[in-house]
Amino acid sequence: WESMGFRGHPLNALRLPDNRVLLTYGYRHEPFGIRARILNAECTDFATAPEIVLRDDAKNTDIGYTWPVMLDDRHILVVYYYNLDGGTRHIAGTILRLE
Repeated sequence: WESMGFRGHPLNALRLPDNRVLLTYGYRHEPFGIRARILNAECTDFATAPEIVLRDDAKNTDIGYTWPVMLDDRHILVVYYYNLDGGTRHIAGTILRLE
């Protein structure tokens, strides 16, 4: 076992067309939200890959369960369970564009 050097709850991975890996996760620490990292093809740079904040406006830890899917060669839809106001929960999504 080796620590990844960051926190994510739970993690989900998607192999990208160029063989890198998009790792998405709920971030259940203030500021609560959804985050991602793009790892190398071997996933060996998990501790140093820059963190991407998809959003950070959740009101508590009842978030996450990301599911990324390729829409085409350059766009990814990341859907997730989210909680904006501490009341009604919902499914939301963010579209990412690969550079």
